[in-house]
Order: sequence, then C-alpha cells, then structure tokens
Amino acid sequence: MVPNYLIASLSTAADTAIKNALMAGALMQRKPSNEVGFVAAVVRRGVSDIARAWSPLLLPHGLSVGVHGVFCHKSPEATFTDINGKTVKCELADLLVVVEDYLGGRPGRRWAALIQAKMAALGGGKTLTNSGTCANSI
Repeated sequence: MVPNYLIASLSTAADTAIKNALMAGALMQRKPSNEVGFVAAVVRRGVSDIARAWSPLLLPHGLSVGVHGVFCHKSPEATFTDINGKTVKCELADLLVVVEDYLGGRPGRRWAALIQAKMAALGGGKTLTNSGTCANSI
C-alpha cells in the first residue's frame, strides 16, 4: 500500500505527465485538438510518463509500479430509457484505469475507475490535485 504522505507527490507527478501529453500529444501523433485525440495522448504517452515519474518516488519505499491505460472511447456503451420514455445510448467512459496491489509478488487488492473525458474551456482545465467534483476530468 502506498503511504499517505506520498499521495501529493504522486498526484503532482501525474498532473505534469498528463499536462505534457495533452499539450504535445504522443509519439507519431499530431498535437491533439479534440476529445478523442486528448484521450489517445494520455493513453499513449501520459500513462507511461506517469509510471516513469512515479518509479523514483516509490523505489525508496520498496514499491514499484506498472501502469497501463485502456482507451475505451465509445465502448462499452449503456442503453437505457430516459424520463421521457426515449431510448438513449451513451458511452460509459473514455479511459479505464485499473490499479493492482501486488503484495509479496502476488496480486492483492484491485481498484478500477472509468473516466469520462470532457473538453475544458480554452485556457481552462482540471488536474488531479484540484478539489471538487471535476477532479478526475482530463
């Protein structure tokens, strides 16, 4: 388990990695300009940059990290009937994040989060260290 006092440093490192991916894109990718491009940049570049940034923070504590992203834009989708009786279909998320805690070389606890990306206003944005309900928006 990651000690609580490392959370702020890990969040800051992740914010930096994600910001760099959003600003520049990934290798063999143009600078992103839409939601799909931004999510792809985070999956293709940001995720590995997060792992690289976290490794030296975790190593002194005997911890290591492996991070993988899953681009899941438009899949899976949920279908439901809205309040007006209309059938509505929408994507559940753009990015799947799974964290596995390996203790003694064996899988321990596992957490998962589906993240829905939204475009921020020009010059705006959210970070992992922001407070409020939009803290997980990218």
